[in-house]
Amino acid sequence: MKQFILSLLLCIMAIGVAHGQEEFTVYFDFNIDDAEDTSNKNLSAWITNNNAAQVTSVYGYTDSVGNAAYNIKLSARRAAWVYSELKNKNMVTPDTDLKGFGESTAFAELNKNRRVVIEFTKPKPLPLAEEEPKPETLPIPVKPEIVTPTLTQIMDSAQKGDKIVLQNIYFYNDTEILLPKSRHTLNELVATLQDNVKLKIEIQGHKCCSPLDDTDLAGDRAKTIYRYLKDHGINKKRLSYKGFGGSRPIFAIPEKNEEQREANRRVEIEIIER
Repeated sequence: MKQFILSLLLCIMAIGVAHGQEEFTVYFDFNIDDAEDTSNKNLSAWITNNNAAQVTSVYGYTDSVGNAAYNIKLSARRAAWVYSELKNKNMVTPDTDLKGFGESTAFAELNKNRRVVIEFTKPKPLPLAEEEPKPETLPIPVKPEIVTPTLTQIMDSAQKGDKIVLQNIYFYNDTEILLPKSRHTLNELVATLQDNVKLKIEIQGHKCCSPLDDTDLAGDRAKTIYRYLKDHGINKKRLSYKGFGGSRPIFAIPEKNEEQREANRRVEIEIIER
């Protein structure tokens, strides 16, 4: 699924302090979700020189190589990595927009499309007391129309061997018991499997914080989803499940923050046959 990203122009004015929207870009190597060395050093230097800036958004992108569903996840991981670096320096707030948009064709050079764009504002000095502040005419903010693909759309575009993270799946703490708010995602998965009768999947459970999983909690959670699908009419011959514990983390263990722990604590669907 190809996405064309419009540029975002945003200006913010706070009482007594004027702000101007600016951008800083972090580049990534092919299929990597943390910044390459030069870009990492540039990011560190930018943070040092702009520690008073307020980050309004962190948007991740990939080049157009590979599978669209995988690239959406990769762009989200890149954005999460940059967000984590900024959060450690108190440069983000709960209102900071964090998104991965997947593939970008904004630049002819593929390496320039593998990026995360940081949008930020920084205060300008107040005018001197004897000067009358000049009124500013603010441009009308233009926001891109962002379409987030549904689970059905992602699975429709996925190929054999692709892995898809099930979003909004929640369990009671340290148990394999699903919270009721997980049902929307699971019902969408049931509907997708009903519409694609040749589709076979493996449900894969992962956990955070430690590579060990003595109680096989990750496997039990994968089994819970397997049972949900089977109980809702999906032939068990089309389903399998497995727990990987903490052996396949997205972020290295021990994680640096809760965002990384949440990313590692996941359930994935691997396409076995379609």
